[in-house]
Amino acid sequence: MPKNFQIHLRIETPIIEILKEQANEEGISFGELCRRRLKESPQLNRIEVLLSEIKKIILTKFNTGG
Repeated sequence: MPKNFQIHLRIETPIIEILKEQANEEGISFGELCRRRLKESPQLNRIEVLLSEIKKIILTKFNTGG
């Protein structure tokens, strides 16, 4: 897939160090790790939505005495 778009991110230094260490452990470049994380983001969003819905169900159940 051609790479035809650049994104510039500002990341806190401690997070960069964590990401660099993870990239080294996985044997990939820092940039590749970032690209993979960006591709996975929609999946994480769906998980967050599902967890939020579960939380609402649980709160509703306990708030209504059910």
